[in-house]
Amino acid sequence: MRKSIFETIIRSNIKNIWKIITDNEHYSWRSDILEIKIIEPHHKFIEVSKNGIQTVFTITAIKPYSLYEFNMENKYFRGHWIGHFHELSEKETKILFTEILNIKNPIMEILSYICMNLKTMQKKYIADLIKELEKQKVSST
Repeated sequence: MRKSIFETIIRSNIKNIWKIITDNEHYSWRSDILEIKIIEPHHKFIEVSKNGIQTVFTITAIKPYSLYEFNMENKYFRGHWIGHFHELSEKETKILFTEILNIKNPIMEILSYICMNLKTMQKKYIADLIKELEKQKVSST
């Protein structure tokens, strides 16, 4: 089992962050994926990575501006993701992301520590999110 916890404070309104993260129809801000296919709105979707790997996501909990949670599975792993959101002020939001993966093949699990650095992936996701928040901030002024 692999587990990664990422916590940070983003200088943005919680509602803006929530809208971007939970809107699977608008994903162009994500540099790590090619496409998102909506299977059941607000319940199930498939992310297609830049290298063509399809991962199925099944949303298990949504509490607006507080909790976003889902199961995920592809041919390599089965896992669970939990996102906690805490409004610190009108302009600051604390996020805590927990990702737990069970790699299906024991040999692939060993290799996954080299080719799938969860912390790096989480940092990239946050960097993309911050860029999108900045882009929206500029376009609204």
